[in-house]
Amino acid sequence: MSDASILTAQIKTSLLDIARQASLLGDGLQNAAPGEKAVSPNASVQYLLTIAEELTRMAEACDDFMPPHSERR
Repeated sequence: MSDASILTAQIKTSLLDIARQASLLGDGLQNAAPGEKAVSPNASVQYLLTIAEELTRMAEACDDFMPPHSERR
């Protein structure tokens, strides 16, 4: 693998790890301090879940920067 491929893979892994942690924090906060049922969830919970989704999208976009497997050394 080239240095760029290694770096891209590390960034992708880091983004997925952070997204997983944000999602777990959001779920835990939702269980600890649920929002009102008639209203949307707690703003902090929504923020964490939105961040988790965005980080996951960013991690998936890292694949666009990696060469196809057949071109890797």
